[in-house]
Amino acid sequence: MRFMLRLGDWMTGMAKWGVSRRGDTFAALGVGGLLLAAVGACQTAPPDDADGREAAGAARVNEIDRSPSTATYRHYQLQMQTVGPVPSAGLGLPRVSPDGRWIAWLEVDEAGAVDLQQLVTRNALEGVSLHVAPSDSPQRSRRLVDGGAWPAFSPDSRQLAAVARDEQGNERIVIHDLQSRRQQVIAPGLRHIQSLRYSPDGSTLAFSAHAPQLVRSRVYTLRIDTRSVTVGPASRAEAHHLAPQWLDDETLFVFAAFEQGVDLKVWPIEGDAMRFVGYTAIAPATAMGLHRALAGVDEPLDPSRRYLAYYDAREDRMVTLDLLAGVASPLADGTHALAWLDEESLLTTDGEDLLLYELPATQRPRELMGGLLLPRWGSWDAGQVLLLTPGGPGVFDLARLQIIDQR
Repeated sequence: MRFMLRLGDWMTGMAKWGVSRRGDTFAALGVGGLLLAAVGACQTAPPDDADGREAAGAARVNEIDRSPSTATYRHYQLQMQTVGPVPSAGLGLPRVSPDGRWIAWLEVDEAGAVDLQQLVTRNALEGVSLHVAPSDSPQRSRRLVDGGAWPAFSPDSRQLAAVARDEQGNERIVIHDLQSRRQQVIAPGLRHIQSLRYSPDGSTLAFSAHAPQLVRSRVYTLRIDTRSVTVGPASRAEAHHLAPQWLDDETLFVFAAFEQGVDLKVWPIEGDAMRFVGYTAIAPATAMGLHRALAGVDEPLDPSRRYLAYYDAREDRMVTLDLLAGVASPLADGTHALAWLDEESLLTTDGEDLLLYELPATQRPRELMGGLLLPRWGSWDAGQVLLLTPGGPGVFDLARLQIIDQR
């Protein structure tokens, strides 16, 4: 890792942003948005001028500046090949493991009537199942969990955790070993468990949940080896604490949604208090509003933990927020799904082109390839990107983009 933001600098920058940027809007994804249409029925037609060249594996050469120390151009050849179909139940985009080897998605039984609203607001899991497959052959999928959702891969890509409900209606956390296929089931005694996240060292899971008899969600951590659960500090403003993200193995970044908006907070998990570091105005300031704002990004924080990515529905575009400098950089109009390539670059789509941005995203992007291509995972080191394209009704096509250095 070439850059890792120190927590002290990060919190100083966020506190500055919290004062000077108060009132900036982190809006929810609109119904007419490209991402929501793709997440739903997957019936979006390709652009009129799309002729299938990329899907057929054709290559084209583009000039991309990837040298941080010089102003010279480096040439890359891009080759894209369709890998196979991936079902879409309208419950969110498939998730890809950190090493790019696995892909996980949700399916709904024909008799099931669960939609995204019910999943987010009620944790409705009836008829929902979790599936996983190698990313190079999605047709070899395995059905891991019935009545399960909220999948999360471990940092080493060896485990897949999910939330499941047993026949008595009790919620469990299921951890599946992708190699041995063994499962362990942990009952934390909570309800409405959502947004699982592994710590960077893979030892601990963070999530939001409700304790029995409580209506406000709080953030919890679960130490996997000891199965011990730690509850985060209670909110002083009757806020829901949602979507925890790890800054490091000992610190969580938390969204606190209340009636007036969404605060950004930091919780050192050994401490008994959260620190306010910024304010947003996601509309609506609810679990659903936050879910839609983050729906197109598997990892809202970049690898260095300096940038936060989210979707601004009012402007219909993705935004990256520099948490150290306190500067928000809107991406091109119509951009939705986003994947980090490394600490210095990201991929997104405006529905017509696959776009490459260098961070900070203040310059015009480079158009890499035409077509509706939703980036889900990428790595400059591996020279690969995994993309989703609309297939038939209820189906994505998974594609692999190979980046070949032509120097």
